[in-house]
Amino acid sequence: MGRSRLEPPILRRVGVLFGVGLLQSVPAFGSGVEVSGGIQTSFDSEHRDIFGNAPAFSLAYSAPLTPRDVHFLLELGYVSNSGQVTWTSPTFEVPDGRYWLVPLVMGIRTNLISERDRGSLGLYLGFGVMTVFSGFEAPDGSSDTATGFGGMVEIRPQLKLNDRFAVWIRERISVSPDVSYHSWGSINYSGATLQLGMSLGAS
Repeated sequence: MGRSRLEPPILRRVGVLFGVGLLQSVPAFGSGVEVSGGIQTSFDSEHRDIFGNAPAFSLAYSAPLTPRDVHFLLELGYVSNSGQVTWTSPTFEVPDGRYWLVPLVMGIRTNLISERDRGSLGLYLGFGVMTVFSGFEAPDGSSDTATGFGGMVEIRPQLKLNDRFAVWIRERISVSPDVSYHSWGSINYSGATLQLGMSLGAS
């Protein structure tokens, strides 16, 4: 199975739900839509040697849970990378192996700066649980998909530019068990993700 047969079913179904929800949520007081992009670095040394750092993107919805700047978070991400996963001979070229991840994160985030001292700056601490949809394409052309579960914790300094727009930088630690693929073996996707982002309709 090629990549076009692996990715779209998941991305289309979840993407449609997200698109409808986000369009309806932007006008709501205190709610927000967030987009971000950055780099994910695996904790596993073998993973880093093969794949290196991976580009990571996310689209999220946040909504206030309390007046004290505590928010519910629902986020959809996308990470993909490729690398030389087999021993290669100098006489011929072996295709790279490739993985993709679609993490679905649900959690909460709170501002650590007191309301009295907050101003336009925020320092948010967040944590949550993840369902990680993933797939792997081996050099021989075989493909497999798998679903895993995990958790995350993040720290996020934020600058509010006005009542509806904010920019931020985020460091997130994600932890999950190894994911096994029948076509290849197991890969661990635990790692650290550094992202720049912006929020529309931010609190």
